Amino acid sequence: MLKHITKRLIDYVFRRKSLFSCLYLTIGFLLSQLALLGQSSEILKYCNRVQENNPDNYKYDIAQVVKMLYVDGNVIAIIISGIIILILIYAIIKTKYSGIDPIISINGITGIEIKNTTTGPHFWICIESLKAGSSNFKVQSLVVAEYQDGTFKSFNRKLLPRFTKNLIKTYQSLIPFDENIVRIYIYLKGTYKDLSETKTYKLDDLYYYDCESETTYGKIDNQRPKIISLMQELNKN
Repeated sequence: MLKHITKRLIDYVFRRKSLFSCLYLTIGFLLSQLALLGQSSEILKYCNRVQENNPDNYKYDIAQVVKMLYVDGNVIAIIISGIIILILIYAIIKTKYSGIDPIISINGITGIEIKNTTTGPHFWICIESLKAGSSNFKVQSLVVAEYQDGTFKSFNRKLLPRFTKNLIKTYQSLIPFDENIVRIYIYLKGTYKDLSETKTYKLDDLYYYDCESETTYGKIDNQRPKIISLMQELNKN
């Protein structure tokens, strides 16, 4: 019962609206402390006067507490408030996409394109995490080029590094450009997680790039098993 109540309380506190409420309250407190900072000398003088006139009664203790809160502790309170505000802003950003499942996909516009590099032209690939960021990839990347003479060649590429912490969009060199290439196949299979690393998602997508039309396609239904089998066999060699 206690465990359930504690979990509900934590979930409530870290709801986005609750975080914003805490942020506003902390900012309000910080502003009040900044306003008092300019009046601290007057407060200190008044408290000292009270203590001089009342050395042996409760007013002396009250004045001491006021000095601790509004004079001695003022700068410390401002620093702590600033730290809390930064933590709350970070928590709000982290929970911005909570509950939204990230989707790994090759970009629909600039999925695969040819770019000039210092070592010559290359095919480049743009992979993105749609709707939210993603992390902790355990994904096998198979890349195979099909040539005009009907032959195939496998390229060893790690398109999604395992310890990537916050993938939104990544551009990478895929393979060197060759005018004899007619298609490029990309197979991504494995798992990845959301930014909080609390949810795991499966990835099992096959894409191909048609060099003549310069278009990236995301679905190969009728020949999918055959192409994947070919890619896996070429990867063994």
